[in-house]
Amino acid sequence: MVQLRFSGEHLRVAIILLCLSMPVVAQAPVTGKFKPSDVYFQAWLTVRDAEKAAREGKFLEAFNRYDKARQLFETVALSNPEFKPDLVKSRTESTTSAMKAIRSKAVAERNRMAMRTGDLVEGSKPEKVNSDLEIPKLDRAKQAKAADLQQQIAQYRSELQKARSARDSNSVRLREALRQLEIERDRVARAPVSGQLA
Repeated sequence: MVQLRFSGEHLRVAIILLCLSMPVVAQAPVTGKFKPSDVYFQAWLTVRDAEKAAREGKFLEAFNRYDKARQLFETVALSNPEFKPDLVKSRTESTTSAMKAIRSKAVAERNRMAMRTGDLVEGSKPEKVNSDLEIPKLDRAKQAKAADLQQQIAQYRSELQKARSARDSNSVRLREALRQLEIERDRVARAPVSGQLA
């Protein structure tokens, strides 16, 4: 029978190898970015749900779903302007026009619901509800800020491509500045729809 001898050296090597392999297995890369195609698809599904609600005569629900989809399309346009810009623009416009088409029916439905609720709760006429559902406009300040950030990102990427060496201190500085600008752009673009993506 052969005896196995373990020395302290073998044990140390085994522990070091175990420790080095754990982070490789246990850590998955975490990305804070979202894919524009995923957000676009979520918006498309929301438009489809809105169209179904409108066909069923649920105009207030349809209006709200169209509004959510429009916000998602605008988020894609702001955070990733290079992602199919013509398609995103046309979907945003068609969604907004669909909202305008059902707006009066959605207002009427909301007023009917307010009357029913008032009758059930108090038995008297409810207070007059704001009778207009507005189609929110994209905040110009945020749109301008996102466009400015996108322009800076493009400029930094151009400068980074011109850099000769990857270890050049300017390259490192540009990469870090580019990363910070992309984080800020994504934060600005995601603000209107934070929490709406599953």
